Amino acid sequence: MDKTHDTFADLPRGTPGWFTLSARLLPLGLLAQFLSAGTALFHDGALWGLHGAVGGALSLPVFALSGGALLLQRLNGFGWWAGLTTLLYLGQIALAADLRALRKRQEADKIEEEALAGLVSTLGPTHVHTQAARSRTRPFWDFEAQTT
Repeated sequence: MDKTHDTFADLPRGTPGWFTLSARLLPLGLLAQFLSAGTALFHDGALWGLHGAVGGALSLPVFALSGGALLLQRLNGFGWWAGLTTLLYLGQIALAADLRALRKRQEADKIEEEALAGLVSTLGPTHVHTQAARSRTRPFWDFEAQTT
């Protein structure tokens, strides 16, 4: 009995252009999201919005890949990879949801105030890290002791 793997069943029909484009755009989008997160973390906190927008835009190629693998029989061979990509994307979205986004603002504010109180008692109210935490900015990232 000769079985043909489903990836090769409709080989003459080829892989749809939108599927190939989605597969090629996904790593570029991940790179853009990684770079925007680094820039936001180390230089300009206002770029977190760009990071989130790129993450939201990544849903298009991710769901195009998984939808294509599920709905087109000739793309079923990509189902495992498309499914894994979708699960990782949904996991990233779940990690990105914080307490404020989950409508638990009072609990988040309480945790933040406790953390800020700890910084004030440890470093002092005028220390650069305490002030940066209060303003929710990170002017620099280092591991050296800073003078007040």
